[in-house]
Amino acid sequence: MEKEGSGMPATVRCSRCGESKAALAAAPFGSDLGRRIQSAVCASCWGEWQAAQLNVINEHRISLRDQAGQDALVRHMKEFLKLAD
Repeated sequence: MEKEGSGMPATVRCSRCGESKAALAAAPFGSDLGRRIQSAVCASCWGEWQAAQLNVINEHRISLRDQAGQDALVRHMKEFLKLAD
């Protein structure tokens, strides 16, 4: 089932939990990665990542001021969401 006018399915087979659940209403980023997350990750697992990312930043002492820190956070996010490169 697709969301009206969006072309995106109302549910996705989530890469993290493996279940068919509600899809994200919109891509979390305006990039290919954002669209990939929208098409492969359910809304509840995305919510879990949003809650966990601050812990990841603090535990790994990631600075988002530089590209290396941003890349590290993206790497952790992909691992958490089970998105293969």
